[in-house]
Amino acid sequence: MDKQYDIKEVRERFNRYNRLEKLIQEKGRQLAVQRDRLSDLYRQLEKENRDVEELERASFSSLLARITGQMEQKMEKEVQEARIVELRFNDAKRVEKELLEELTKLKDEQYRLRNVKEEYKIALSMKRDQLSPSQLEEMDRLQDELHDCQSTIKESKEALAAGEEAKELVERAQRSLSSAQNWGIVDMIGALDFIADMAKYQKINEAKQLMNELQMALRRFKTELVDVNFDARFVVNISSFDTMMDFFFDNMFFDFMVQSKINDAKRQMDGIYDQINNIMAELESINDRNTNKISELKEKIRQFIEEA
Repeated sequence: MDKQYDIKEVRERFNRYNRLEKLIQEKGRQLAVQRDRLSDLYRQLEKENRDVEELERASFSSLLARITGQMEQKMEKEVQEARIVELRFNDAKRVEKELLEELTKLKDEQYRLRNVKEEYKIALSMKRDQLSPSQLEEMDRLQDELHDCQSTIKESKEALAAGEEAKELVERAQRSLSSAQNWGIVDMIGALDFIADMAKYQKINEAKQLMNELQMALRRFKTELVDVNFDARFVVNISSFDTMMDFFFDNMFFDFMVQSKINDAKRQMDGIYDQINNIMAELESINDRNTNKISELKEKIRQFIEEA
């Protein structure tokens, strides 16, 4: 770094270091919540697997049940329940891995900035050598206020960009779900039976993939919102789609049940879309207020320099 320690450049890096601390804490909280979920799912998975193993053990009662056809139905039900929990567990493991990668990147960046606090102190000291005490106090006050406004705008713009990404994924998921709804109606009335069935599940699969991507995008959006003091909570439930995509060819779910789940997912996406829109409107308002304040502060700084 230049030995003159440019105050603006050092201040930017110093603020980034402090911001990373907040992001690391938020990401650590998300990871802790995810690991609690993993623990719960692991216990559920062990229980479901034990239930399957117990049914597989030969006994007089199970032989009698097998003869009456009840054993196969019960076994099929237990296997399905175990598979559903396994799908949820694997998805939770994927999310945990993504969170760990995100947390590692943040910590690595913060480590590279570990000396910036000392550099910032040196830069402030050099500035004091050039200004009188009264000038330094007034300049620091105005510059800090200006920088806070600029930082707020930068952070809100980053949050807006993350929100736009999430919003686009929601819109795409909504379109896929709407198409699945329409094909589902065709399927339920018995028209184009096989074609409608295949088209419906193709759209469900598209929506499921988009909702997977949306989970990550919403985490990024939520993390960015920490900087502008928003505490948003988004819930994207895709486990029921995992179940349908695994078992619909086995006729384990009736058409009306599938349609109900599509409708539920569509309502969920509509709610998230409205929530994102409301937050983004507030972020735009924050930008407008701070833009006006920056103009006022720049004028004050200009006047201060002229009159100093």
